[in-house]
Amino acid sequence: MFGKLKQAFQKRADRNRAHRDLLRAITDHDLAGVKEISANRDLVNLDSYPYLAKAVDHGTPKILAALLENGADPNVWSQGIRTRLVVPPIAEAIVQGKPEMVAVLLADPRIESPDKVHVWSDPDRLLTASAATLLGFAKNRGNQECVELLEKHMLEKYKNKYESGNPAPPKKPSEPRR
Repeated sequence: MFGKLKQAFQKRADRNRAHRDLLRAITDHDLAGVKEISANRDLVNLDSYPYLAKAVDHGTPKILAALLENGADPNVWSQGIRTRLVVPPIAEAIVQGKPEMVAVLLADPRIESPDKVHVWSDPDRLLTASAATLLGFAKNRGNQECVELLEKHMLEKYKNKYESGNPAPPKKPSEPRR
């Protein structure tokens, strides 16, 4: 019985150490350390802590890409580093004016479309009603480089969709009421 308890405490200590080491590797720009630690899914759950937001704030594009390659979800929302906005990592990159980070996140095929409507938690009242999408959010923040990246991403997405011959079927008109 005490053996299992000891193992449980040891596992918890190992996870805490890995969490601390991963945060340190991100802030120290230690790419090899980030790759090694984040690859160990037994010790680090990349979606349980805003590692991507931390990488946007303190890391480099290569560190952000390494976390994404090892399975971090680019759509997990968390409280922002610089504001109290609750946003996905790409919005954090927009807030901080880091187009190189926006580009890395847009390159991940799992990223949600920039034209998807979001309901932001905005306790500081930093946003206007036009910021319902990531594109509107970037325009609201006045970050032209990020706006251009988002528009280019959306243009390529829709171009590929329609050139592939699989466009969405047209919507049927609604039935008249009787």
